[in-house]
Amino acid sequence: MTPPIYSIPVGKERLLVSPLQQISALLNQEALKIVTRGLKAEGWEDLNNNDLDAIAALLRETPADPPETCTGGLEPAFLGLIPTRTCNMSCGYCDFGSDRASEKQMPLSMAVDAVDWMAKTVQASGGSHLEIHFFGGEPLVALEVVEAAVHRARMKADELDLDLHLEVSTNGYMDDLTARFVGDHFDAVVVSIDGFEQDHDRNRPKNQRKGSFKRVIKTIEQLADSSTQLCLRCCVTDQSVQKMNEITHWFCDAFQPSVINFETVSANPKSEANQLLPPDPYEFVRNCILSVRIAQGYGIPLVYASAAAGSPRTTFCPVGRDTLIVTPDGRVNECYLMEDDWVSRGMDMAVGEYSSQKELLIDMKAVRRLRDMVKHKPGCGQCFCRWSCAGGCHVKHDVSIFPMQYDDFCIQTRLLTAGLALDEMGLEAVTDDLMDCREKMTSLALNPADLLT
Repeated sequence: MTPPIYSIPVGKERLLVSPLQQISALLNQEALKIVTRGLKAEGWEDLNNNDLDAIAALLRETPADPPETCTGGLEPAFLGLIPTRTCNMSCGYCDFGSDRASEKQMPLSMAVDAVDWMAKTVQASGGSHLEIHFFGGEPLVALEVVEAAVHRARMKADELDLDLHLEVSTNGYMDDLTARFVGDHFDAVVVSIDGFEQDHDRNRPKNQRKGSFKRVIKTIEQLADSSTQLCLRCCVTDQSVQKMNEITHWFCDAFQPSVINFETVSANPKSEANQLLPPDPYEFVRNCILSVRIAQGYGIPLVYASAAAGSPRTTFCPVGRDTLIVTPDGRVNECYLMEDDWVSRGMDMAVGEYSSQKELLIDMKAVRRLRDMVKHKPGCGQCFCRWSCAGGCHVKHDVSIFPMQYDDFCIQTRLLTAGLALDEMGLEAVTDDLMDCREKMTSLALNPADLLT
């Protein structure tokens, strides 16, 4: 069976992409016609062209298996713990729910029991890898809960001979002692830092009177000197988009992070009230491509989540991967967003609960429902990013409409995916020509149907 192959306009040429085979090629119109005829004939004659012969051989011989999905019994990608939904900052664009969350913290016993259950589940399934992520709010506001879970996880991993990976997402506003604990005990830390002081403090103040920049920078400096893998996550607005290249140089020079992650602010009532607006998607892509190249010069990967390189995938996030995320009140979901967010979209991400028997009771029917849900993306069927972006956030990005109405998220994803593919082929000049012409960018970004086969 021929795998899905896509053709995207790049000026007068076409970018041929077979995402399941991870093959890309830039062809002129005549070459594309020859390749198309060969595909429709379900066989290839001798093309008498070395380049096209090579492409034909790759398309014939490279395996094109779809991404693996969970089947059978429970196979948790990781255990997520939300120690608290509250936060110690007042970010002007936050729609993560901390301002409408209760101040309830996860009981220490629940965190410990959840870790025990996960370790036992991994061992029983024959696995060797115990992975635990901490989300919020700001998880380190409930430091005692985090400490209890971390120390218990280390004890259980040693006891059961499991490899342990601990990861936390944080705003970085913490004291020196907490930063030292994080650097000493976590394998990976994602810290939000929105660029230079003026932009960061406008976006992410401690409160109405105080900025958070200086404290966050001190935390980053401490973590940079530790053994943890440091990811710097920068949220870009219309006011900071033209500073992305300078920010990249600064991040690389000052902190040498393991990864840099640029994302764009999501428009919501709070961000709009604070005049924190998304950047023009075309300007964001242009600056992101340049920033990726800058970071590469330092040997540091820079990613935009929906255009990140890697194996094909069916889901953008933990949903559909049997992920178990425990909330402060003992519910177990596959999504770390607030329940109100997914309920308002008519979705149910709940898969279980913490029981009085001190274990997680998981509803396998709900797990299988979410496994199936992520496979159905009717709006994405014609898009060449179907197997890389996988439709984005299931809650916040509606891909149920066919044909897909490309929004800014789609535009950014499509342009970045194409530009990075061209760069990877050594065609930076073609990428530059594309990025210098708004008409060419628009033609690619809004191409209504990419599917060739």
